[in-house]
Amino acid sequence: MREIKISPLNFKGKFSEGLESVIYNYEDKELYNKEVLYKRYRAVEYIRNFNPSLDSNMYNNKRDKILMIPHLKCFFDEVKILDIGIEYDKPLGYTLEKSHLKPIVSRYETFTDDQGKEVQKLIYYTPNRVEMSLSDKIKYLKMIKEKVVKFNDGEVYVGDFNYENFLVNNSLDTMKFCDLDNLKIWSHDFDNKTASVKVYEDACLKDDYRAKNIEGLDSFCLNIFTLALLSNEPNFKILRNLENLELPEILNDYPNEDILYDMKHLDKTYKPRFLIDIFK
Repeated sequence: MREIKISPLNFKGKFSEGLESVIYNYEDKELYNKEVLYKRYRAVEYIRNFNPSLDSNMYNNKRDKILMIPHLKCFFDEVKILDIGIEYDKPLGYTLEKSHLKPIVSRYETFTDDQGKEVQKLIYYTPNRVEMSLSDKIKYLKMIKEKVVKFNDGEVYVGDFNYENFLVNNSLDTMKFCDLDNLKIWSHDFDNKTASVKVYEDACLKDDYRAKNIEGLDSFCLNIFTLALLSNEPNFKILRNLENLELPEILNDYPNEDILYDMKHLDKTYKPRFLIDIFK
């Protein structure tokens, strides 16, 4: 993989931004015959305002993972990484293909509950702004689960189940994963860990190395995301209320009662099972 010098003169506007990075439209006619994207990492000091435990070795950790990804079979169908971007003599990002796919979107909307009280819920929409039906959500979650199994078979873990990381078409029958640098790949850990990952690690990846259970990490995190999406709630609210949570009616069937019980009593015996598997 090439290491290319990034010029701010080639930035053609901001594409998106998040806690850990800003993605720009990038045009370099000497290197690319079309416009690509450049994912530029934020400064470690900035991210530490929100995650004090962030490792100062973040840039090198990401660079190592970016170098691995094109050679791993489990990533062949995902968004393609092109080159490592060098700024100030550091690997501060990477260029990637610009996909025609887009993430689903959400917004808070206000409803009146059975007691006449106004409540806010997250409502999800396909990329062309059509509200997602229950069947849409199930279809979407099943595609994510298929990717998770494929990644986990290659000893790669997603951890961050944020809908912005999964690009889809309007009919929700094509999906590509795009947040490639924050994965756990073999011995290279996540950089910015989600609350779900931290909860799982505290319960299942501490102390005696022989008792560690990395296999269940993504199933736990995806199950939290599943409950959030089907309940129209954010991930953090599901995780915060997990102890008192009841299954949505659509998921309330065997063996999901047992899976939820194990999530509430998380320990090193946790088995990697998915709530979404009741839908065949």
